[in-house]
Amino acid sequence: MKPNGINIELTPSQYDMVYDLIMDAYSNNVPDQKGWDMQTYDNMVDNVCNGKSTILSNDVKGIMPLWLVAHTDFTPLTYRL
Repeated sequence: MKPNGINIELTPSQYDMVYDLIMDAYSNNVPDQKGWDMQTYDNMVDNVCNGKSTILSNDVKGIMPLWLVAHTDFTPLTYRL
């Protein structure tokens, strides 16, 4: 049996913000300051970096109106460590 996890739906701009927050915290030694397990934090960074594009549900806050989405050119997101 596979363990349960938590799936978070984010818009591309929200994902960019989360990515920046996590990487800034990493570079400012926040995990050490908080006493967090570094391996767990590194695994979380890896999981965020491996985020995949998806179709968002209607429950997501901050979704662009459909008329705007139809006229927007989305390109795949790629991030680096």
